[in-house]
Amino acid sequence: MRFGGRYPAETRAYNKFRKEKNTLTVGTGALLHLVRAAERGISQTSCFVTVAGDAVANPRNVEVPVGTPISEVLRFCGLAADPETVIVGGSMTGRSISDPEEEKAGVMTRGVLAFRESYKSLGYICIGCGRCDHACPEGLSASQLRRFAEFGRRDLLELYDVDRCIGCGACSYVCPSRLDIGTTIFAAKRSLAAEKALAEKGGAAE
Repeated sequence: MRFGGRYPAETRAYNKFRKEKNTLTVGTGALLHLVRAAERGISQTSCFVTVAGDAVANPRNVEVPVGTPISEVLRFCGLAADPETVIVGGSMTGRSISDPEEEKAGVMTRGVLAFRESYKSLGYICIGCGRCDHACPEGLSASQLRRFAEFGRRDLLELYDVDRCIGCGACSYVCPSRLDIGTTIFAAKRSLAAEKALAEKGGAAE
């Protein structure tokens, strides 16, 4: 089945199929590793990684042994310039790393992006354009949630359904002020969830 429409298609596919019985959603790379394991008895020791960015000389998809330093992955593809920013995980949901020598490729590593300039290093103040709200696939008020997260208003974060944030990064991608909205909101969601879990654990112990 082909999924079209707005980003992220993967989330919509998961939400559709999880309601059906006897259905498992598996990615393309995972399927290949599953076939290797079933037919040849080979356990997963590698991952498929997309290497790109304006600092990469030869962008490509590569199969990388698990445990390979990210610096070696970049060296294999070649660097056209010294990158100011290296992101592991993808342009929308990836995280910036400070030391590619220390960071290792894991079974869940899907992308390595190297950029000459840090996109978020030129962040301005919010201009209230509302693009982040419109881009959110969950229909959340990303602009409000970002403010609540920055001011520590956990009560309002809950009221505005921060738990529904899927961390897709669409809000950050469309922001003309280059604000890292998605990371701010998703971090607040995880912090709130951790506090709730701790409180529940404490209540159960009593």
